[in-house]
Amino acid sequence: MLTQPEQWLFIIGCQRSGTTLLRLLLECHPAIFCFDELDAYRVLSSRTYEQRISEPITAFKVPRWTEQIDAEWLWDFGADYEATKLYSGQKLLFMVRDYRDAIASMLKLKWKVSWLEEWAGPIIQAKMERDSSFRRQWQHEIEICENTSHRLVATGALYWKYKTAALLRYQELGYPILGISYERLTLDPKKELERVCHFLEIDFSERMLNHPSYPHRELFSSGVTLGNTDPNRAIDVTSIDQWRTWFTDQAAQVAATIVGELPYLAGSLCTDTTHAHRPALTA
Repeated sequence: MLTQPEQWLFIIGCQRSGTTLLRLLLECHPAIFCFDELDAYRVLSSRTYEQRISEPITAFKVPRWTEQIDAEWLWDFGADYEATKLYSGQKLLFMVRDYRDAIASMLKLKWKVSWLEEWAGPIIQAKMERDSSFRRQWQHEIEICENTSHRLVATGALYWKYKTAALLRYQELGYPILGISYERLTLDPKKELERVCHFLEIDFSERMLNHPSYPHRELFSSGVTLGNTDPNRAIDVTSIDQWRTWFTDQAAQVAATIVGELPYLAGSLCTDTTHAHRPALTA
């Protein structure tokens, strides 16, 4: 049985920014039940779940819907499920990662082609075709993507930008939101998780610092999560500044031109806790 909407929490942010890591950590807290993407979209689309949830907080990791969490209709290219209006003032945990490392991770995750080629590019194309306002809003960035020799990295930068820009919009709207830095979470996990727990108004649990020791849901038969994250891998910093091995300084400059000042604006909100106790909106 699915819990009531006032018990919900949404984990959002651009893909490849640490939303899966955050889900694994929160899942170890005795007060939180987490849905990852294998179940979250289906459950939210139908508003039903087959099992009883006893934890007081139900978290949904839904990065596909990051920039549209408060929309009347939620959809994404290639997704199996769509949903009608979900948001009624629930708390939001928004993951933010250095855009260069997020893009590098999009390139690194590969089947026949990279995640960036298989998903980010087609998603942007679908948005332009389905929503004329998307092209108008991001016309300058789209033109850079269409005219640069570093088109793949540029596409990743645009994808990161329109996803991460939602953090500023939600903050301006007064939603109860906490920006979480991937870098801070991996460099000083206890401090950042204490900040998360304060925002959620729950006690900190040391269990979150040792997530490989606890069972996790929604794993493939290979033992990894969607996105190929190994739940047995302890928190580490090896993926910070990985971008230099995946694209050139010239490509990075194109990406920087696209993202502009957003990394600094979004980063400043990852130290802000002023929205932790805002009253929830009414449905």
